[in-house]
Amino acid sequence: MTSLNVMVAHDPGLHIRPAALIAQTAEAAKADVWIVSGDRMADAKSVLSILTLVCAKGSVVTVKIDSPEDREILNSVATFIGKAAGQIR
Repeated sequence: MTSLNVMVAHDPGLHIRPAALIAQTAEAAKADVWIVSGDRMADAKSVLSILTLVCAKGSVVTVKIDSPEDREILNSVATFIGKAAGQIR
């Protein structure tokens, strides 16, 4: 499993609009893509799953992929979160 950490810096956090765009991006993955916040893990292909993380400003999330073939998706999701809601660490 490969992962990247991202800090949420945008005031609204990961709300519905970025969650929808993340899910749309993750749908292109061949295997599972996950977003982890603390002890909670969300399917990055599901808007509702992402929203259950309740990622507010200052939260650090980890984007994970199960397949090395999805490295580009990992980078895209992490970059999007970095641009929309913080920065890649």
